Amino acid sequence: MHEELTPDQVSELTNLLNQQKLDLQQLLQDSEENSAPVTLDQQSVGRVSRIDAIQQQQMAVANRDQAGAILKQISASLDRVENDEYGFCLEIGICSDLGIWNLFGNCIL
Repeated sequence: MHEELTPDQVSELTNLLNQQKLDLQQLLQDSEENSAPVTLDQQSVGRVSRIDAIQQQQMAVANRDQAGAILKQISASLDRVENDEYGFCLEIGICSDLGIWNLFGNCIL
């Protein structure tokens, strides 16, 4: 059974999505340095340290990729809110309400 979201609920969800968007944008900006290519200067760093630096760089790149994907989902959700198409979960396939969104916080509405 689908119940329309109230204007207050839509406003609350929009505010939450906008805050998540800002947080992810800040995360991407902050992690830019960590995902830069690792300089392999054999004179200044030992082999184990270089391997560790490369692993950390690869993890930072993976985190940036994941954050970028979530940012795209949030932007798409905000577009659906703007076009009055928000509320149908693209993952679980039901018309949603605020309770469902709170239960499945990663639900793509």
